[in-house]
Amino acid sequence: MLKINIFAIQITLYNKILENNIKIYAMKKVVNVGIGGRSFAMDEDAYSKLKKYLNAFRSKSKLGLQSKEVMDDLEERIAELFSETVTQYRNVVDILAVEKVIAQLG
Repeated sequence: MLKINIFAIQITLYNKILENNIKIYAMKKVVNVGIGGRSFAMDEDAYSKLKKYLNAFRSKSKLGLQSKEVMDDLEERIAELFSETVTQYRNVVDILAVEKVIAQLG
């Protein structure tokens, strides 16, 4: 089950490039999320998009007793895909990674 650790909010920097190629740095909140038995740091936008995707999947599937098993399997697969994108130098799951996973899973 998707869990958010509210007490472990971190802050990270990300670049925004303006039209005139000036770089500005803005603060983005990062939350620690447990998914598929693994823990990931995700920015707020990515978490919000993933949460909407999982809620939509849950409401559309309506598999009754098997629903929990299907959701657990889906979350495990998402965790595997996130593990492939997280590296030593890129340790926060961003919205691009979430969009890529959603595109892969449909």
